[in-house]
Amino acid sequence: MKHAKHSGDNRKPQNEEILLCDDVYSSRNRKPTGNKLTKGKRVLDLIAKILFPIGILTLAALIIYITVAQFLPLVYILIMTAVLGVLSAVHFKLTSGKKRHVKRKRIISIVLSVVTVVVSCFGMSYVGIFDGAISDFVLGKGEENDDKVDNISKHPFVVYISGIDTRNADEIVEKSRSDVNIIVAVNPRQKRVLTISTPRDFYVPLYGDSNKMDKLTHAGSYGIDCSMDTLEALYGIDFNYYAKVNFKSVVDIVDAVGGVTVNSEYDFSSKYSLSGTVYSFKKGENTINGDQALAFARERSSFASGDRQRGKNQQELIKAVAKKAISPSILIPANIEGMMSAISKNTKTNFSEKEIKKLITYQMSSMGKEWNFESMSADGTGDYAYTYSVSSQKLYVMRPNMETVNAAREALNAIMSGDELPGENTESTVSSK
Repeated sequence: MKHAKHSGDNRKPQNEEILLCDDVYSSRNRKPTGNKLTKGKRVLDLIAKILFPIGILTLAALIIYITVAQFLPLVYILIMTAVLGVLSAVHFKLTSGKKRHVKRKRIISIVLSVVTVVVSCFGMSYVGIFDGAISDFVLGKGEENDDKVDNISKHPFVVYISGIDTRNADEIVEKSRSDVNIIVAVNPRQKRVLTISTPRDFYVPLYGDSNKMDKLTHAGSYGIDCSMDTLEALYGIDFNYYAKVNFKSVVDIVDAVGGVTVNSEYDFSSKYSLSGTVYSFKKGENTINGDQALAFARERSSFASGDRQRGKNQQELIKAVAKKAISPSILIPANIEGMMSAISKNTKTNFSEKEIKKLITYQMSSMGKEWNFESMSADGTGDYAYTYSVSSQKLYVMRPNMETVNAAREALNAIMSGDELPGENTESTVSSK
């Protein structure tokens, strides 16, 4: 009996020792479940739970904002709304239901949250820059414009571009000779643009008054309304908008879009840059910066046709700038800000902020579709005559060739009505691809 009791007593410590060993073995091989890891998981879950709602709310606010402000086409807004719905559904699926593949779901959820926040913040920044840039651009937004079109993205409109003879970097004076007189007719539905250049020395009645015969360039000395009224009477059109630029405008705008490529009909050199540098241009394509662009657009003495060829070069430059302005790269916030800032400093216009946004939105919606650019020039015969502005002596003038004027009239009517241009014209295609 004593031996049995003794034996039983001896087994008890052995069992206890074995159990202790088992505990040690189990603790070594058991997956850690300490507070440290649990806290880490909780932190990650908390990050996902906080970040994602912030991202979703920001994205929703962005969609509402651009819808009200009309920053993007409707199709883009619908796509963004669909993305918002998909993201919300995916995140809900990941954070609910069966607790399977928890680690994978947690990682995906966090990635979605971070991406949503980053994209939303970028979008808000983009819209802010976009809005501010356009607001800065529209210098004449406080002016009344009774001639504006109802919907600038659907209905044809006509713009008068006046290049004034001032060199002051940041000065757009109200009254100054207009050395550049270009009519731009736009049919947005057909994506067609017609530019018509009128020589500065055209001998025309100011304000359409036959008693006030003068050079077209002198009309600018009486204000832009005089220039517009004079050209309206000559071509039988009504201007909806205008844009007045100076020498510095050309330099800054071309530099802001990263330079342009122009096609020259001749080999020539020009000293008429803002810097005074003499630049040479070859026949064919030339990639130029702002200072070179000004020299290209101002030169006339190198050509037998003088101001006629200068007008063609100016039209070529407008087309080249338009080509860069409608390209996808220009829609990068920094590029938009740079271009609008450059324009706003040295440009005066009566385009409203809403109309500028409408045009940009329309171009974004039709990205990749081609624009057709057509150009014409009025012509005439050199002569000398007394002018309304300088009545004491005869000045060089150009008496209009009414056949070229009437041809331009017909072309303008064709663009506005959506018909084919009559007769011969210079045509080129510009793509936003």
